[in-house]
Amino acid sequence: MAEELSVPSPELKERWVLEQDALKAQMVLEDQLSVASVDEIRLVGGVDISFIKGDDVNACASLVVVELPTLTVVYESHVMVKLTAPYISGFLAFREVPHLVALVKQLEHDAPAFKPQVILVDGNGELHHRGFGLACHLGVLVDIPTVCLSARMQPCLTCLFKEVCMSGWGRQEPPSH
Repeated sequence: MAEELSVPSPELKERWVLEQDALKAQMVLEDQLSVASVDEIRLVGGVDISFIKGDDVNACASLVVVELPTLTVVYESHVMVKLTAPYISGFLAFREVPHLVALVKQLEHDAPAFKPQVILVDGNGELHHRGFGLACHLGVLVDIPTVCLSARMQPCLTCLFKEVCMSGWGRQEPPSH
């Protein structure tokens, strides 16, 4: 039988909102990459957490870095993790980001030459209840630009390349919060 996680208290959710607000204040929306254009990006990472069917606690956190333009995998790490928070809309980062941050920090320690210039994240960015989803949360914590890839196909860009993403996908600016 799969383990179950308890629902966080209203007080914990309020602390999470305050933490999101504090981290959101650190979010950078201007291009600060040391490249002249998107074409000069050489290393792109991707992160995701995959779940065992019927199990809300045990999962596999993954980070893969590819080199452009060949898409050659230059680094990968996959770790079985135990989640400590249930899925709650608007608070996915508190369930997943500790494991994703650990993967990035491990890469920085073990293979710093493969630190990605941008990370693709399976989760929302600014298109979020409070304008600060998993992609933003991860980007601020690891200080690497992130691009969100939402399951709802509402791509948005966090931290960098906002205009490219929005115009490239035919989306308009996310609402200001």
